[in-house]
Amino acid sequence: MEKTATLNLGENPAVKGRAEKGLSQLGVPMSKAPLSIHADTMTTEEIQQKLEKGYDDFAAERVQNAADAFVKFREKR
Repeated sequence: MEKTATLNLGENPAVKGRAEKGLSQLGVPMSKAPLSIHADTMTTEEIQQKLEKGYDDFAAERVQNAADAFVKFREKR
């Protein structure tokens, strides 16, 4: 028999409101939003690793224009 579970999660209403507003301006519904990184639950070392990876990607030119990326994202929906 397959196991299931119900999760009741809370979120910061102010943060959720800002996220919904920003995403709606981009034409992206919350249900389709990419997962985010929650720095407030990460250790200093984890944050440092994420920042270093981002810098390494930038230095290696593994980046794209944000406006173009959002256009491509909307086209895929």
